[in-house]
Amino acid sequence: MSEATAEKGVTSEKQPPASARPNEDEIRIWGHSTILYWWVVWLYGYVCAALSYYGKAQVTDGLDVAASFHSSPWVGSSFLLLVLFIIIFSAVPVKGYLVLITLLFIVVVWLLADDIGLRIKELFNYKLPPVYMSFGFYLIISTVILFFWLVAVLIMDRLNFWRFTPRAAEQVNFHYIDDQSFSTVLMQVRARPVDFLRKILGLGMTRDVVLSFNTGGKQVEFAILNAWNVDKKLKEIRAMNAAAGAKQF
Repeated sequence: MSEATAEKGVTSEKQPPASARPNEDEIRIWGHSTILYWWVVWLYGYVCAALSYYGKAQVTDGLDVAASFHSSPWVGSSFLLLVLFIIIFSAVPVKGYLVLITLLFIVVVWLLADDIGLRIKELFNYKLPPVYMSFGFYLIISTVILFFWLVAVLIMDRLNFWRFTPRAAEQVNFHYIDDQSFSTVLMQVRARPVDFLRKILGLGMTRDVVLSFNTGGKQVEFAILNAWNVDKKLKEIRAMNAAAGAKQF
């Protein structure tokens, strides 16, 4: 064996060909359901549990079992309103300018209510029924929501994803057998901004990724909703496609 052959053998052992490393150039993107934004509910539930535990208001039933409550009903009311808010607005897209216009409209109507004959301010003179929830309620409901949140975000949502390689983009569904695969030639990848409330609940880290493929002269689009922290992955996918296209020529 010549020295040149020996050197090539040593080099091939240290740097195996790309075909021997099938997962090295693979990039995956996961989408999420709207339950991703429910983190604020279980987190605030634990805050309410702590406030109720140290609220110094206790009620004893006939079995001498004491339940801890917060002395102010605003804790229970705020938790209930937060749950209703998340249920409605995590599923309904809301544009930022619509929120600002709505708030501005409410302020204007409130300031001009007396001048235009509306008795809106009198409605606040009526006391709503107080809402009290115990420490045990907050602890149990927050733990249950946290459990299902972890299962959905870390397990269920990760069963479906898009896998990108230098030559193909594949939609993997563990719920179905007919996975879809597309060529990355002329593939377009872009991230569109999410609506105002999802941007806040997603801490500015969520994006809706749109994939466009040219199949038989037709443009086909797919959306990956509520993808978490994908800006770096999108740059890597674009760089990988550019490198693959350069090799063809």
